[in-house]
Amino acid sequence: WAIMSYLGRLSYNYESKYLLSMNIRADGSSKLAPSGRWGYFPSVSAAWRISSEEFMSDLTWLNDLKIRAGWGQTGNQDGLGDYAYLERYDFNRIEWWKTGQADAVPTYSQVSLSSQDLTWETTTQSNIGFDAMLLHNRLTINADYYFKRTRNMLMWVTLPAGSAAVSSIQRNEGEMTNQGIELSLSSKNLVG
Repeated sequence: WAIMSYLGRLSYNYESKYLLSMNIRADGSSKLAPSGRWGYFPSVSAAWRISSEEFMSDLTWLNDLKIRAGWGQTGNQDGLGDYAYLERYDFNRIEWWKTGQADAVPTYSQVSLSSQDLTWETTTQSNIGFDAMLLHNRLTINADYYFKRTRNMLMWVTLPAGSAAVSSIQRNEGEMTNQGIELSLSSKNLVG
């Protein structure tokens, strides 16, 4: 199987105070059907270093304060077999009379069904947060709120008994949402 990717990035930094970054990624995978083979995944992030503003200059206990936000998408095709969208068969030989001779009957059986609408599992995530350094860089605080939604999840779906020669098919079926707060606090208690 093969995968091909292209990536473009544009960044802007004004006096380390106003920061902007934009990305676009294009991924193509042979594991997916030609109609859904390519996925396009953009992202953007921005930050404002408030501590560099003139109105913050009197706060001697605050060394650095940055507010940031981001939005982006990523694609996933892990867990798919090679050329997973194709209908596949397995060919074998079965000894007919078990006489120990090389007389065998060729047989074939269906291994997988065609899944022509397989496409990229896509995760979209948004976050907003801040980073702060206090008390002569001895205390660091990082906080984030994130919201993440995954669509077109790649899942094995069980088929009704007797509907096909196989018992399941891999499809884009699921959706999942996660959200939460991440908080990190670290300190340098002894400074030499």
